[in-house]
Amino acid sequence: MTRFLLMACCCGLLLAGCAGRVISISSIPAGAQVYRHTDFARNLLGTTPLVSSVEAMMPEWRDDSSDTSIILLFKKQGYQDKSLRVREFELPPEISVTLEPR
Repeated sequence: MTRFLLMACCCGLLLAGCAGRVISISSIPAGAQVYRHTDFARNLLGTTPLVSSVEAMMPEWRDDSSDTSIILLFKKQGYQDKSLRVREFELPPEISVTLEPR
């Protein structure tokens, strides 16, 4: 069911012309807050499951040879935080993490 909802969201964004490339982000358990974490700021992207455009995840992304990377921070009450480094040139279409209970 979750996969179906994620795919429906992706198709909706693409059909609406709102995004060029989208990434599906999920967690086990669902309901984790996902932050885009940099040295200077932490911005909430949404709550899993979610679909995000590359532009929202990496606003400093450029069409050049620079490899931009960010850290996604997953937080859910009762679970350990989990960080995941994501690189622009290795950006998968789906990102999923499993959170461990505290």
